Amino acid sequence: MKKAKNISIFKNKWATVLAGLLFFLAFSATAQVITKADTTAIKIGEELRISFEIQADSTDLVVFPDQQSFLPLEVIESYATDTTYSNSKINYRKQYGLTQFDSGSYTIPRQKIIFNNKFFLSDSVNVEVRDVAIDTTKQKMFDIKAAMEVDKAPFQVPTGVYWLIILVGVVVAIWYFLKRKKQKAEAKKQLPPYQEALVALEELDSTQYLLQNNAKEYYSLLTEIVKRYLDREVDDAALESTTQELIGG
Repeated sequence: MKKAKNISIFKNKWATVLAGLLFFLAFSATAQVITKADTTAIKIGEELRISFEIQADSTDLVVFPDQQSFLPLEVIESYATDTTYSNSKINYRKQYGLTQFDSGSYTIPRQKIIFNNKFFLSDSVNVEVRDVAIDTTKQKMFDIKAAMEVDKAPFQVPTGVYWLIILVGVVVAIWYFLKRKKQKAEAKKQLPPYQEALVALEELDSTQYLLQNNAKEYYSLLTEIVKRYLDREVDDAALESTTQELIGG
């Protein structure tokens, strides 16, 4: 009886392991990345197209590699991802146009394709970049032409100067508008002349000038308060006038 129970447990464990293995194989098959290159030999500056294909469900997240990951080759075009449907699966196909401007042998490194919360690596691809052969025997040669005198082109103001003048004008207009707006706002906040003079006199009385026998500073500030009051209330030139001119006026 005990032996039969152990056999049952053993079978259950192997069934679990087998189910997990089948799930892993199915997942791996679904997430298999197919790498294709239309050629492995190009001329300098010629385009090579490399594509990656992966099959997934509609709920799977698939992210293809960033353009900078193809170094030492340069990306000249990142084509839109093609999608086709087969047996309730989605086939994703992403193409990149690559090139190189120096001859030599290069290897496109393995690319990381994100599949949900995991990633898979594509195959690396070896590429041969060849020089462009120039047959000088078939190229027609010409003698060097003598130097020619040309009329001096009339002076023309560069187009950028006009745009600079317009930009400066706009900046000055904005600055003037903001300045006037600020002045008007400050004028609204300013007290009436009489009240402003009273506040200034109260502040002057709270000083220690008279107690410190500093009558000169005291009367100098008192004169400024009176001049400011007269400037706002009577004569807008009072601030620029001397004390004698105000008394004489």
